[in-house]
Order: sequence, then C-alpha cells, then structure tokens
Amino acid sequence: MSKLEAEQSKFVGAIREPDCFEPDSADHRRRMAVYQSLFINNIDGFLQSSFPVLYSILTEDIWNSLVRSFFRDHSCRSPYFSEISKEFVEYIGGEPDILLQLPVFASELIHYEWIELDVSIRKTDVPVSLWQTNTLPASMIVSPLSSLVSYQYPVHQISKDFQPENSDTRFYYVVYRDEGDSVQFIQTNASTAFLLQKMESQFCPSSPEQILEWMLEALPGFPTKDLEQGLHITLLQLLEKGVLLAG
Repeated sequence: MSKLEAEQSKFVGAIREPDCFEPDSADHRRRMAVYQSLFINNIDGFLQSSFPVLYSILTEDIWNSLVRSFFRDHSCRSPYFSEISKEFVEYIGGEPDILLQLPVFASELIHYEWIELDVSIRKTDVPVSLWQTNTLPASMIVSPLSSLVSYQYPVHQISKDFQPENSDTRFYYVVYRDEGDSVQFIQTNASTAFLLQKMESQFCPSSPEQILEWMLEALPGFPTKDLEQGLHITLLQLLEKGVLLAG
C-alpha cells in the first residue's frame, strides 16, 4: 500500500469510526470532526426522509445507533445519494446485530417504505395510459411503474400508535404510480397477487382468456361463471388504476 493509499484508508476509517480515531493534535481533531459530522448528518438526513415512519417510531438513541451502524459497517456499491435507501434495505436484509434492537416488523416496514420511494423515481420507456372502457383489452401487461409486495405485518397501518408484536396473516399490496405521478397502494388478496405474479412471469402480454385459464387451474372447483365475472371486475379495476396496461 502506497503512502497516499494509507492516508486515504486512515481518513476513511476516521470518518466511519470516530471513536477509534487518534488525532495528532487538537486542531487535527477539530478539522476531522467537521468531516465526520458532515458525512453522518447527510446520511442521517437522507434516511429520515426515505424512511419517515421508521424514524417516527424509534427512540432517538436507537435511530442514531442504526444510522451509525449502517454508516460504519455497510460498504455501499453506488456513489449516488438516490441509491442510499436501496443500500440501507440491503444492509437490513443481511440481519445485522442492530436489528435485534428494532421492532419485529422493522425489516418489512423498511422494505415497504423503500418500495414507495423506488416506484416514485422509477423510469420506463413503456407508454402509460389508463384504461377507460368497460370492456377488457385483447392483452395486458403489468405496469413497470407498479410493484407487488407481500409481508407478514400490516405495514400500511404501522405508526407510533400501532405497532403489532405478532401476526398470523399474510398481507399483499400493489404499490403503483398513478396518473398524476403520485405513489399509491392497494391492499389486495392472495388470488390477485397470484394473478399479477403469473402475468409478470410471462415474456409477452397476457390475454383475458389466458388469465381466466390460470385462475381456473389455481382455484379448482370454483364456478367458472362466478370466477369469470369476478376476474373481469378485478382486471378493470387494475387497468383503471394503471397497475395493468393494455399490451
């Protein structure tokens, strides 16, 4: 390692772990403190804005410990601030020790808040237009501006006043960008989640007939006429919201 590389490594170490930093003088400590404060405060502010619900339910000490552990222990692969929230999700996904100090639903809440942010800035070349008739198009695709997610906890309800300690239900959500570019979500059921997953797995648009066939296979014994009517309503609702697009 060259002298320059050694100095750079020492500088990075001092930024990541201020408590382990050994300054040469009081002036050195003062100057380094400016950098230490600048870096951690930028990360802190960005995480607060990206995960507002999580921030609101944690104590100040636990939040500060979480931010510090992420900053110290996680090696971000992207230099862009817009990617910090994704890096934070990956850090939590690795089940760091700090997770033991967080509520049981924290990792799911973090992922949900990130999905909302991700959908809000997601780009696509696919033309997005809402369906406005009562007849179904010949084929459909899942909008690239929507994401299907599933959690053990009702993340859309979590707040300072509601923090569940256990859950025996599976919750399904579609997070999507509406016509006004605002992020919305709908809570859905396992059948609709299956439908959307099946459509996303296809390499080409899906026709109403194909979708009905999938649902009949997934729900054997369900009256065909009733399923067809219910499916028609569900597909129209998803088209009207922009979750599905005519393909």
